Amino acid sequence: MEPIKVKKLPIEYNSDKELLRLLAESNEKYGEYKSLIKNIEFNSKYFLDSIILSESLKSTQIEGT
Repeated sequence: MEPIKVKKLPIEYNSDKELLRLLAESNEKYGEYKSLIKNIEFNSKYFLDSIILSESLKSTQIEGT
């Protein structure tokens, strides 16, 4: 059995203007997302309280109590 021979980087691929446009757009959106996440004031206590309450309600409905 022969070992797998992997191509050396960079792997050749065809790129066109549409692909480059989409990559640029996704990079821009990712930057906006990171900026929003960095600047948002998020209090996990409220998030976790709502998750626990929701889980409790679902459990109660399943049990029929």
